[in-house]
Amino acid sequence: MCEGEEEEVIIAVAELLGFVTFAAARSKDWAGKILFYVGDNTNVVGWLNTRRSGNRYVRFLLRVLVRLEGEYHFQTISEYIRTEHNEFADQLTRTALKEAYALLASKGLTLVDLMPEWKNRLERDRKG
Repeated sequence: MCEGEEEEVIIAVAELLGFVTFAAARSKDWAGKILFYVGDNTNVVGWLNTRRSGNRYVRFLLRVLVRLEGEYHFQTISEYIRTEHNEFADQLTRTALKEAYALLASKGLTLVDLMPEWKNRLERDRKG
């Protein structure tokens, strides 16, 4: 794997981690729904659609997601969108944190604290 490829995979793993963490926090609200994950990262879109990866960290995250989907009866479908059509998300990743908060607020969006539910989920899964 070349240096650039490795960096792309690391970014993709971080994006998938963000989605799965969000799913852990929101899965109760998603019961019975079909979710559409729209992103500009072909790795993440592919992993979500096939539920397969050669990366062990991705496989772990996909297992967590499948378990959440089964437990809370929701389904995730992913679709690719070109970056040029995804300006808002692209802008969020390239701006300072303070500016990102302002940008979110300008769109009527708020941050969701994912840590409490993620910790709870990991603790429950650890205990079996």
